[in-house]
Amino acid sequence: MGESPSQDLGALNNNSTDSEDSGDEAQSLGCLALVKNNKLSRRFPINNNPFIIGSKPGTDLVIKNNEDIGLEHVKFFKKGDNVICTPVSERNFVSINGKKIVKNTVLAVTDTIQIGPQKNNKTFVFLESEDQEYEIPSPSKEPKKADQKKRKRTEEASPKEPTKKFTLLDALLEDFENNYKDL
Repeated sequence: MGESPSQDLGALNNNSTDSEDSGDEAQSLGCLALVKNNKLSRRFPINNNPFIIGSKPGTDLVIKNNEDIGLEHVKFFKKGDNVICTPVSERNFVSINGKKIVKNTVLAVTDTIQIGPQKNNKTFVFLESEDQEYEIPSPSKEPKKADQKKRKRTEEASPKEPTKKFTLLDALLEDFENNYKDL
């Protein structure tokens, strides 16, 4: 592939065979669309079965310059009518729709796949084909409002003055003072 103007995109090489070369469009397992800046930026057809993403040259999709990506990090393959995603090793971080996976997981169209830990990951959306239209939902403002309500309830429930921490000794002294004053 030619050089890409973006360092992030330049760190990806697609080594899978193009669907035009295979002569059989039906063999495609779908497409992975790279998410960048909350938009789909590049699409990678899943033309090999299995289709492997990793840092090793020769994998179907190479992610370079990322120490968090294993040599063979994640594998996609067809089982029956389903496309399965699985980490190649238990140490490889892969999540689908925000949930970490450790074994074979069936993909649904528009599932979000995160490869690598949060700080240094690549995020893809699984699509049926390279031509499928998909727009990433914009972040909702509802969670922010919910957080504000939660914060307000917490502030209302919290006393305005700092509370004293009681130890067991404090509790015993208080009990003694309340129950044995007359002695």
